[in-house]
Amino acid sequence: MLNEFKSQALQNGGARGNLFEVEGAIGNNADGGLLKFMCKSASIPASEIGEIVVPWRGRQFKMPGDRTFGDWELTILEDAEHNLRDKFEQWNQTFQHHFDNVSEIGSINTPLFQDWKIHWLDREGNRKRTYNFVGCWPKTIGAIEVAFDNNDNLAEFPVTMSYQWWTSPATDG
Repeated sequence: MLNEFKSQALQNGGARGNLFEVEGAIGNNADGGLLKFMCKSASIPASEIGEIVVPWRGRQFKMPGDRTFGDWELTILEDAEHNLRDKFEQWNQTFQHHFDNVSEIGSINTPLFQDWKIHWLDREGNRKRTYNFVGCWPKTIGAIEVAFDNNDNLAEFPVTMSYQWWTSPATDG
């Protein structure tokens, strides 16, 4: 029974959650490939279909409603030059300036809404599955914790991305 489990369920060692790459332009800024190395963690967000409840003769008939997509959570390791944090802050600033309360978005078709990808890799580093996130923008750029007793850690910060929808090989038309 164990051999059958190993040969069927764990072919090639199973999918590893630590073998991934994230790629995307940070606003109008190319990152020179730094993001795929400095993205410490990322999620593959949920896709949920809402529910329409129709009451009928004392019963509730449930029908599928509209699809919604959860936020995309990333954790970014800060590079020594602070390039990634700066680029995320600049991108976020274009949507709503910190001081003068204006936006640089002139049209919904602006290139500020970027398409991003997360590639799931096999143990040899080959891309096995890709999720495409359409129309991404940074909803939240989280805090970087700094402290005198934070000796043996690299600085990191969370980013919450909003997007329109995601696709994968299973959902591509």
